[in-house]
Amino acid sequence: PIVGQTFYFLDFPMMRRHSKADIAKNPALKGQDLKEAQRACALLKDKPFTLLNYLEGTRFTPVKHEKQQSSYTHLLKPRAGGLALAINALGAEVDGILDITIVYPDGVPTYSDLWKGNIKRLGVDVRYIDIPKGLSVAVQNGGYQDDDAVKARMFEWVEHIWREKDERITKMLADFKG
Repeated sequence: PIVGQTFYFLDFPMMRRHSKADIAKNPALKGQDLKEAQRACALLKDKPFTLLNYLEGTRFTPVKHEKQQSSYTHLLKPRAGGLALAINALGAEVDGILDITIVYPDGVPTYSDLWKGNIKRLGVDVRYIDIPKGLSVAVQNGGYQDDDAVKARMFEWVEHIWREKDERITKMLADFKG
């Protein structure tokens, strides 16, 4: 909550997502999250920026993992829509992706653990990922919303990244045991 409030007061672009239940109660909300994301991305144009996009959409818990029936060992299923929206809205301004993977071999810490410095071990891996040029152009041209083939290519690309990330987490955790 503190980080979100800080970002708000520093005029960082923020998105408000509406649940399916909210949209069912108020159909006027449909598409508002898309418009809000486009507005937020427009604020970034012509400025240096870092865009944070959490493809899982939520924090990992064993309950969520089971409920999703995720095929990944350490990850929830990724969602490509937010990333596609950012590529569409920002176009050439997005020159690549920094994929940051953090593992906690002694268990996921609480916020209290973070603030108190109780984390003794963690692993961090940072990789630069190029966005495939053809896919980027297709998404920038609105293909993600309008073309099932472009949407399928986007999901395939994200799934590939996620498989590699899941394997990397397994290796990183194993390195702590060795």
